[in-house]
Order: sequence, then C-alpha cells, then structure tokens
Amino acid sequence: MREYIKYAFCGREGLRTYLKWSGLGFLVLFIIHMLIIPSLPYVGEPFIVTSPSTSEHYRVFNYYENIGAVFAGIAFAYVLAKIIPVAVNGGTSRVNMVLGTGVIALGYSAVTVLMMNIACLVTGVIYGRFGLKLDINAVAFIEDALRSKAVSDPRVIFFDVCISFYLLLAFYAAAVIFAAVKQKINTAAAFLSSAVSCFLIYLFYRMNASSSGYLSNALDFLLLNRSIGELEYALYPDPRMSDFVDYSDCVISVLSDCFIVFLAAFLVYALLMLRSSLTGRRKA
Repeated sequence: MREYIKYAFCGREGLRTYLKWSGLGFLVLFIIHMLIIPSLPYVGEPFIVTSPSTSEHYRVFNYYENIGAVFAGIAFAYVLAKIIPVAVNGGTSRVNMVLGTGVIALGYSAVTVLMMNIACLVTGVIYGRFGLKLDINAVAFIEDALRSKAVSDPRVIFFDVCISFYLLLAFYAAAVIFAAVKQKINTAAAFLSSAVSCFLIYLFYRMNASSSGYLSNALDFLLLNRSIGELEYALYPDPRMSDFVDYSDCVISVLSDCFIVFLAAFLVYALLMLRSSLTGRRKA
C-alpha cells in the first residue's frame, strides 16, 4: 500500500496529473470570473446578486467551490483510471489498493481545498479593486444584514472549508464508483453509474443546504443532523426561535454527512474492486 500511495503523490500520473487537470478547471473558472466584471451590472442570477439595502451593491457568486469540486472529481477519476493499472502491474493487492485510495482521496482533498482558497483570495482581491464582493459558500447562507459581520468571522471561514471538503468528497465518491465500474464492467457503464451517483449526491447536498432556520425534517428523520442552511441561526441566533442551534452541531453535521456519502460510495468501490479480475486483461 505504501508504494501505491507514494506513486499517487509522487509518480508521473499521480498528484502532478491531478493538479494539471484540476488546475486547468480552476483557470477556466478564473477567466469566467474576470469576464463577468465588464458586464456588470447587466448580468443577473445566478452570477450576480444585488444588495441595495447594504453597502455591497454587487455580490458575485463564487464557483470555485462548486464547479471546481466537479472538475476535481473528474481529475480524481482520471488519475485513478491511470494509477490502478500501474498498481496492478506492480503487484499491489486489492485490499491495499482499496485502503490506499481512501488515503489518497483525503490527501488530494486537502490540497484541493488549499487551491480553492487561494483562487478565492486572488479573485476576491481583484474584485475588491472594482468595488465588488466575491461570495464564498458559507456566506451565501447568511442574510444581507449580517453579511458584513460574517465575511470576517473565523467561524464562517472554517465552516466554508468544511463545505468545500464536503463537496470534494462527494464528487470523489462518484469518481471511485467510476473507477470501480470501469474496471469491473466497461467505460460506458462507468459513465452512467457516476452520472447517477452525482445526481443522488446533488439531491443529498441540496436537501442538507435548504433550511428555513429550523431543523431540516428530511435529514433529521434520516440522520438526526443539522442542516447547512442553519449556519446563520447558529452564529447569530434569532431570539424568536424556540430551538437553539449550536455551531459545533452544524460543523459535525457537514463533516459527518460528507463521510457518510464517501464511505457509502467507497463500500461500492471496495466490493467491485475485490470481486473484479484486475489482472485478467493483462494475462490475456
């Protein structure tokens, strides 16, 4: 397993390939953000949100954390498709390959979260020169009246990192399913299965992100968790609310949900990889 992980981080088709393709995606998103500037104030949702009641007249929604996570998931699937045959030829066992993939996913996600934050920081500085504001995911759940306080709140920034981690592991889940189905069946089935898993993951995320400030009934029934959309009420509680929302509960909810999604997909990945004939084509 050590050799497998080492190749994934130091090998030619490992982290360097991942950074190349995911970085290309972030570069495309950066160009899109730059192209939006001259079009202000003529573009509307979903790019621009006007806030005449505050000093932030134009808030531009950041796509590094959302579409960027999609690019990262695609890059991760591509890397897995490259390094799995190398690991097979190198004699890596199936169990070590499965466990090593989990370690690789956690390491890649940490690197990608750093890339996302750097991209947001650079774009935010450029936007500030034009009097614009770049939203992060966590701030999008805070109402306009509290936004100026939230943007500099360390708890909001940390929660945004948790959401980015959530999104990355969610799309990594689709990536490991793609890699396993491709190895077990074929590429067409892999694309279909990953598309279905992405759709289910999106529904799960939207269900967790939508809340009116109280417990999310769907998720409470399933997981007894708080909703992402309750961040505002955890940080700046409304005295009219009878139910107290704790910030730590929101953080634990996001992290536990992303691990539930990833572990469910990882279980499918493990079952398919352990039952697939990894060396069948090479022997033939």
